[in-house]
Amino acid sequence: MPDEDDAPTTGGTYKDAVASNEMNVTGTVEESSARNNHSQSRAWADSGVTCKKRNYADIVTEASDARSIQNVLYISVKKLSQKSRPLTSEDIEKLIVDEVNINVDEIKRVDLHSRYESKDIYFNADFDALKYVRPDFIFKDHKIVLDTVKSQFVRFINVPTAVPDEELIYIASFYGTVKDDKIFYETYSDKSNKLRGLENGNRYLFLDFQDGKSMMNYIWWEGPLPSDVASQE
Repeated sequence: MPDEDDAPTTGGTYKDAVASNEMNVTGTVEESSARNNHSQSRAWADSGVTCKKRNYADIVTEASDARSIQNVLYISVKKLSQKSRPLTSEDIEKLIVDEVNINVDEIKRVDLHSRYESKDIYFNADFDALKYVRPDFIFKDHKIVLDTVKSQFVRFINVPTAVPDEELIYIASFYGTVKDDKIFYETYSDKSNKLRGLENGNRYLFLDFQDGKSMMNYIWWEGPLPSDVASQE
């Protein structure tokens, strides 16, 4: 990272420019903006959260304690068909507040993710999210599943057609329990793509990981070979 004194400026170093700008009460618009931004940054810094230094054992212990409280509600959202219209931010708000009837004052954070299928509601400490768990239901042409156990999204990219779904479930079972033993097939979704709606070779599942287990990033698949012998457990 370059030193502040090395930062490119016109007519002096970075420190000189800042010092000059702070002293110039009747400065230009650009100087005033820089001064305001500098003050705003200081205000944000003053309102930040001090990071507590913890060792690995403390992090694991605190994470385990948080899981035991069950103060997170995991909302799974699944389109019922290709024609299902995507849920908007207003729809998600209605789902959380009006349909599930969650009291906003009980919520600490709402994590909508970049992934469409998962919405997580983090409640205040010592709140039991089981209060809001209910049977699966339909909302705006989507199947909604509420749970306090997180099913991680596991994606298999470019899986050869010869690889059966059972093989993906089998390898995933070493790391946890596959939700409902179901495999989902991705499709092309770009509206401008003439292949839209067709399967693209990617598959995914939802996995309840065992504590301490994590999945490897890359697994090579080639499908059954002529010399392979079938076996059953």
